[in-house]
Amino acid sequence: MTSQVKIKKPTQKQTAIAFGVRRRGIIKDPELQTSLRRYSSFLRRGILSTQQEVIDCVFQETGKKVSQSTVSRFLKWRGITHKKITYHYDEQLKHTDKVEKFIEKIPFLSRSPVLAIDECSFHLNEVPRYAYATKGQRANRRKPRGMKSKDFHNFLTNLEIDKKYYLLMDNLKVHHATRSCQKLGLSTIKELMSSKNIEPEYLPPY
Repeated sequence: MTSQVKIKKPTQKQTAIAFGVRRRGIIKDPELQTSLRRYSSFLRRGILSTQQEVIDCVFQETGKKVSQSTVSRFLKWRGITHKKITYHYDEQLKHTDKVEKFIEKIPFLSRSPVLAIDECSFHLNEVPRYAYATKGQRANRRKPRGMKSKDFHNFLTNLEIDKKYYLLMDNLKVHHATRSCQKLGLSTIKELMSSKNIEPEYLPPY
């Protein structure tokens, strides 16, 4: 003869204690629970942005109104919290394989001699935003040129190092310059770095 063990359904008080919410935070309506569960997941995945949007979606789907405090308690029950956004650039989605390979290299690079560069420039003569010109004509001024292959070549040439280094940099065109250097009668960037015992490490596209 076999005996059956009956499992008692937890009371609202026990459920509330288990999830750290008040008894009034336990939603009895199955339809409302299902709708809140769906749209809270939308909130977590970034499809929705605010609790008010969850409230509006639930009302459109069920015709039932819920308060902001109810949504807040439900999110707490589901372990969904409000926090600062970490943005990811869409361009990286096309290069996930390169991103993953670079991440795998990080532990090795952290134990190696590394140089890192990231160019930026400031031109004092760009400060004026207005100028004089004949009526009906534009006020045209020339802007200083940006970095050229020769500038980066000169930087590497004058770089004094006594051992092998890894050079961490982005994918700016001058960091890969070949033809532009050859036209100037210079060695390519790759050849120059090899002669200086520098191994380039390029960041994944971002």
